[in-house]
Order: sequence, then structure tokens, then C-alpha cells
Amino acid sequence: MAVVMRAFVQKQLSGGEEWAAVHGIAEQLLAHLNEPDAQRSLAVANMPGQSSALVQATFAEFARDLGFVDESRGLFDNYENRALRPDYYLPVGDTGILLEVERGKTTINNMDLLDFWKVPPL
Repeated sequence: MAVVMRAFVQKQLSGGEEWAAVHGIAEQLLAHLNEPDAQRSLAVANMPGQSSALVQATFAEFARDLGFVDESRGLFDNYENRALRPDYYLPVGDTGILLEVERGKTTINNMDLLDFWKVPPL
């Protein structure tokens, strides 16, 4: 099954250089995830009872080649929720990309992210 991407972008950010960089990286990752070999690996890793780590392993090398660092610690030391530890992180300009991989109902870290980000409505 093909991987799809849906982007939700605040209008005031949609024309910036950082957004262009983030979108370009997302497109590269999407293209990789939809290659036949990656699709086969994802199908095997995404079986009932498997961990999200197996899914991560299907594209970890590609993510590292893009510049992502896995299990980044200390990124949020100056924030109230300082224990956040994304699966992958890539600095982009003055900000960065957090990449989380979850299967099923293993979204505790993602729930922390939802509490952390107080994003104004679009």
C-alpha cells in the first residue's frame, strides 16, 4: 500500500525557505518509502505484534543519509516538557523536523507532542 503525505501548513509559513526545505525533505522520504523494495520491507515490518522499531529500521539508513539523527536527547531541555525524545530529528534553519514512527496505540510520546505544541489555528 502506497505511503501518502498530507501537509498542513500555516499560511504565513507556506512561502518561506524553511518550509521549502522541510517540504523537499518530506518529498524525498515519501519517494523512498514508495519504492518497491521499501514497500516490501514495510509490509513485513508492519505486521500485527511487531514493534515500531522494525518499521523504523526499514528507512533508518535513508533518514540518516538525509541528515536525521535518531533518538535525539536534550533537544527540549529549555522547555517545560523537557523529556521529549523524538525518534528522529533534523535541524532546518532556526528550527527542525521531528520524525515519529508509531504503530497501533503506541502514541504516548505523540500525546506528549500534542500537549507540547500550542499551534495557533490556520
